[in-house]
Amino acid sequence: MTVGEALKQERKNLNLTQSAMAAEVISPSFYSKVENNLHEINVNDLLAILDAHCIDIPSFFMKIDSKVKTDYFNLNTFTDRVLDIWYNKDLKQLAELQTELTKYTGNDVSFLNLQVELLTFFIKNERNAKLSDSLMQKLRAELFKQNSWSLSSLKIFRLTMRIYDLDQLTFFMASIMNKFSDFKGVNLEIVEVIAAILVNYLDNCYENNEFNQSRNVQNYLEKMPANLTLFAYKLLGRYYQALFDKNTTELTNIRQVFIDCGYQTFIQLLPK
Repeated sequence: MTVGEALKQERKNLNLTQSAMAAEVISPSFYSKVENNLHEINVNDLLAILDAHCIDIPSFFMKIDSKVKTDYFNLNTFTDRVLDIWYNKDLKQLAELQTELTKYTGNDVSFLNLQVELLTFFIKNERNAKLSDSLMQKLRAELFKQNSWSLSSLKIFRLTMRIYDLDQLTFFMASIMNKFSDFKGVNLEIVEVIAAILVNYLDNCYENNEFNQSRNVQNYLEKMPANLTLFAYKLLGRYYQALFDKNTTELTNIRQVFIDCGYQTFIQLLPK
């Protein structure tokens, strides 16, 4: 059984339409093509859909023939590994990831290779280093190709935000906020990545003294679900609002909350 056939079986068991089954993780039209084996779905989007409908993941993969299952298993935590390698600047793990990726032949392989290429650039270059024109073009092309703003594309955007100027970031922010105008049915991991992107954008606005451009993003962040997972992001949103308003009392209070919760080191990284 293929991934598409397994998804179709689960959807019918749940008595859902294709649009409902897509769970706003991918577009209904793309989901339809996955079911009909016309497109391959990347593993993060697949797992997000399964999670959204409380489908048992091991049981699902047991239905899939061994070759497909192996490919998906190898990429199960690909993007999380990319982020871990970036934070730890681990060239050995990066080399291992590159070797593993050569075994994968899915339709999203170019996007995954791009992540590794970008990761290599960020690890080996200084913070203000500029991407080559060719690599920038590849990145833009892949992000637009991933215009459904999947979990994978959102994570790679979060990782690469510093390579864009503020106008470019503002364009992408508008695209994301338009796509996720309502969080009903959206996977919580996607919501959390979006919240992290919003905070990164606010930090960029502060660095560029562009406070007016931050208002829509701050309002959007405030309206995100009242979930404890998002508490720190919402608090950081208020922190940047206080920075923009030069509200020293609010800044002190928020900094103290982080300190009381044990984040003394983190608070040193925030602008004052």
